[in-house]
Amino acid sequence: MNNISVFPSFKFKPRKLEAITKLLKEKYKDKDLLPLSLIMRKSHDMLAQVRSLKNNTEDIITFAHSLKNIDINILASVYPFEKDDVETLNKIIIILMERYNTVVGHRFWQHYQQSPYDVNIIKILQSSFNIEGGGFLSLQSNIRNYYNKFFNSNNPSHILDLISLEIGSQNMKITEQFKIWKIEENSTLSQEIWLTILHNFLDKKDFLNRQDPKVIEDKLESLNITIYKQLIDIYLSSIFYKDFHNELFEQAIKRLHDPRVNLSRWEGMSKTSIENVKKRFISDELSDFFKSDQERFAFWENYFDYIHDVRYVKDPPIAAMNFGDFVVVEFEHVGNAAYFYMQEGFSQNLSYKLKNNVSVSQLKNTSASYFIHKLNHSGRWPERFDKYIHYYLKGEFHYKH
Repeated sequence: MNNISVFPSFKFKPRKLEAITKLLKEKYKDKDLLPLSLIMRKSHDMLAQVRSLKNNTEDIITFAHSLKNIDINILASVYPFEKDDVETLNKIIIILMERYNTVVGHRFWQHYQQSPYDVNIIKILQSSFNIEGGGFLSLQSNIRNYYNKFFNSNNPSHILDLISLEIGSQNMKITEQFKIWKIEENSTLSQEIWLTILHNFLDKKDFLNRQDPKVIEDKLESLNITIYKQLIDIYLSSIFYKDFHNELFEQAIKRLHDPRVNLSRWEGMSKTSIENVKKRFISDELSDFFKSDQERFAFWENYFDYIHDVRYVKDPPIAAMNFGDFVVVEFEHVGNAAYFYMQEGFSQNLSYKLKNNVSVSQLKNTSASYFIHKLNHSGRWPERFDKYIHYYLKGEFHYKH
């Protein structure tokens, strides 16, 4: 009999090593960041040395090369030195440009997030995109190309406009694009870009369709009332009222209230916006009123441009549509004709009866001097109604078919 040793097979998985590796990565992920105590201690002396330098480029460059890498890191970290004058800031920028390294680029990208209009930051970032190329921020090649092109402009506002227009025109959600453009949410940069995007794209249906309405609602909610009105006016005046997003429409009513009741908060808004909001109200309310008779709703929908407002009674269901010079009273239940009255007479004698538990017969006064006509909904009634309304809108109330 052979003596054969059999060893069981096994798999080795270094779980403890993986855990330690993860811990080390977490500990040193910000290895280029310096302790605050060190920055505070060394920056004071360094800034004093910079201030004492002659305002001479050759002397500044010589001084730059005398500094250690950690000194450069500190200068990049503590920018923008709010208490320093323009001359000192210019000296520091020359030093950082001369001794540029990856840490400087990353620091100034962080500064740019909070100070996108700072020309010195832009000057450093121009070097970052030119010197580091594809390595800077690990950007996608197309995004890097955009930044290279945009940062060639020394006008901070122009750079922001170019970034905003490019992001807004792409077929992606803004929140997703911020990630690949390396823009931090809730930074000053992101807020400025959002503001420019909303100014330029709130009237574009394709842009709105690819965004999350809740995100746009949140961005608009954070704005003061003056800027909010400017932006929501673009939206309400450009988008078809039936295509209003519920979130944005409801937000507008919450902040500005119902314009049919009080127009004070709508001061400065365009007439088109106000009329579109009224149409949306009328559409929603008549849609609910005629929920069991879509044919009648579809007919009256053609006249939303002429209806000033609608008054309702819930029990029994009655709708009085105000066309300005005349009023049309419709009853929800099938079998009732539509009654047409002159506006002035209706307002003085019948409008007060529009309340719950009113008798339907009280709103069918054919003997009143202000009664115009009644039309039933039989046969080819839409054509017949159209003819009468055509004349009534011209004030010709004596028309008879």
